[in-house]
Amino acid sequence: MDRRETYILDFTHPIKSPKTIDFQLDQEYWSMMSSDSISEGDVSATVLIEPVRDLYKVTFSFEGTVTVPCDRCLAPVRLDVDVEEEVSFDLGEELCDEDDKTIILNAQDPKYDISMLMFEMIVLSLPLQRMHDIEDCDPEMVKFLVSSAPDADEPSQEEDPLWGDLRKAVSKKK
Repeated sequence: MDRRETYILDFTHPIKSPKTIDFQLDQEYWSMMSSDSISEGDVSATVLIEPVRDLYKVTFSFEGTVTVPCDRCLAPVRLDVDVEEEVSFDLGEELCDEDDKTIILNAQDPKYDISMLMFEMIVLSLPLQRMHDIEDCDPEMVKFLVSSAPDADEPSQEEDPLWGDLRKAVSKKK
């Protein structure tokens, strides 16, 4: 069986009562997703499917840790994941998953692979700046960054003369 088949929600047979599916997003999952942003992780995922009138409300809950490169020193940094997201699934004439809160499935083939959806939810839950505390960063890299940073005492590069000409032209119009 293809590993991705594990993550397919099948609405072929109507679900009449809430249904819970648990996944363990381990190294095999992260390798399958082949991403540069997350190198490894151990995340428990719970998917709750609830029928609501003529659609399905699906709640995704994630808890665990992932490893990403530090934005400062590039060494691996472990981040906590604790997020809950909700998506509605509806049946229609053709698949439409452009909206991030409602996915319309083809009624003739009402199956949906949630592997990428779960991946995106986890990645978007991570902080924008993914860094160790400065004292935990790779000391060699920090030393390199400090030595290659521009010195505040040194004058910056000379301004392009075109900018001066532009300022003159604008001030003449006033």
